[in-house]
Amino acid sequence: MLQIQGDNVKFAFVIRDNYSQSNKQWLVDIIPQVEILRKENNVGYIKLNKPKSKAYVSISKKLKTHYWHMDFDKLTEFIHSEIANGQILTDKLLELITSK
Repeated sequence: MLQIQGDNVKFAFVIRDNYSQSNKQWLVDIIPQVEILRKENNVGYIKLNKPKSKAYVSISKKLKTHYWHMDFDKLTEFIHSEIANGQILTDKLLELITSK
C-alpha cells in the first residue's frame, strides 16, 4: 500500500483482511525484511514505522514539496512516480521474504 499522510509518503505492508481485528504480532517475522528494505532501497524511503497495535508496518520519506502545493500535472507525475517506486519496493520485499 502507498499512503500520503501529511508531508510524508509511506510504503506499507498491511494485513488487508480483518485489519480491525489484527494484531501487530502477526508481522513480527516480516519486520526484519522491511528493515532491510529500508536500508537498501534507492527511492528515498528512510524511516521505519513499526506496528503499534495493528498489523501494519511501513517505511516513509518526507515530501520535498507538500502535495497540496503541487499543481495538477506535478501531483499526477508524483503519484505515477510513487506507484512505480511502490512496485520496485514490492518486488524487493517479495524477494526478501521468499529468500528467507
